[in-house]
Amino acid sequence: AHADRVRAELALALDAERRQTAGVNTSAQPLHVGAFMTKNPCTVDAGLSVADAQQRMAQNKIRHLLVVTADRLVGVVSNRDLALAAALGGETKTTVEAAMRPSVYVCDASTPLAAVAYDMEANRYGCAVVLEDGRAVGIFTTVDALRALRQVVTGAPAEAIAPPTHEQAPPAPDKLKEYRVRLGEQLFRAHAMPSSHQGTFRP
Repeated sequence: AHADRVRAELALALDAERRQTAGVNTSAQPLHVGAFMTKNPCTVDAGLSVADAQQRMAQNKIRHLLVVTADRLVGVVSNRDLALAAALGGETKTTVEAAMRPSVYVCDASTPLAAVAYDMEANRYGCAVVLEDGRAVGIFTTVDALRALRQVVTGAPAEAIAPPTHEQAPPAPDKLKEYRVRLGEQLFRAHAMPSSHQGTFRP
């Protein structure tokens, strides 16, 4: 969209001005989200149970799943979305469709990283889905953003420390239990702290 393009160009211009003022070389090409996205994002069918989706997250060491119906992207679900749905409706009775967020923040691989980071920070998005010809080819999460930060700070290419495993076999029961315990602790800490505004995804 034209507004998105203008916003991205403005963000780049402001970033270049700040860097030039600080004496940083601005001749290098700007970073794009495609360089740091996680390729081949894990998907889940909208009709799958919350328990099965949690299991898929645990075995792949991820916090977001793309929700599809007949190979069409219909939403995104996070580990917190699943935990809340499980607490309210039961993890075996509730489907992913009931837990997911139906609108998704999307971009393409050539979108400047600064523009995506700006939108994610401003709206509290947990991820951006990267599309190519209408097909999801990647996902950029806050974990990927930290990898981009490592590269900027060190000046050296930063490889993913814990990439998704894309395992198909169910995880061992103790691993799944460990995942749920850790998630429960995270949610407990979150509820113990003052609540913050949670942004919603937009088409």
